Amino acid sequence: MVKYQLMYSTKQILQKYIEFYEKRGHKLIPNVSLVPQNDSTLLFVNSGMFPLVPYLSGQEHPLGKRLVNVQRALRLEDIDEIGDKSHTLGFHMIGNWSLGDYFKDKQLVWAYEFLIDELKLDITKIAATVFAGQENIKKDNESIKILTEIFNKYN
Repeated sequence: MVKYQLMYSTKQILQKYIEFYEKRGHKLIPNVSLVPQNDSTLLFVNSGMFPLVPYLSGQEHPLGKRLVNVQRALRLEDIDEIGDKSHTLGFHMIGNWSLGDYFKDKQLVWAYEFLIDELKLDITKIAATVFAGQENIKKDNESIKILTEIFNKYN
């Protein structure tokens, strides 16, 4: 059995995440209620992107183009499987958001900087997956190039 040493509490990880992205110009947006307001499409908020749907659709956000959040979420789709190693009911979903400001070139680099430099995770125990392509959608060669550079940097 593999033993892991807990380096940070959940609260510490969430705080580090927020601070990491605030240093990169992101503004913290507040949690919304688990019961959606003015939206009849959901019974409960089930993702971190829920509060941003109008802004992801093109509306301007009052705090700008770079945002970060820690959103409480609840998922009931697989409630019968709750409690095993991969199913959970209530959780915090963290996210950093670019509303037309940056894309993969910054996002991937920052994600791995957070995991490796901030949380001190071992890159040799991290795997990356990339969209392989499908019918009329090309393979994501741009992400492969960026991820290759990231993994070469840390190895």
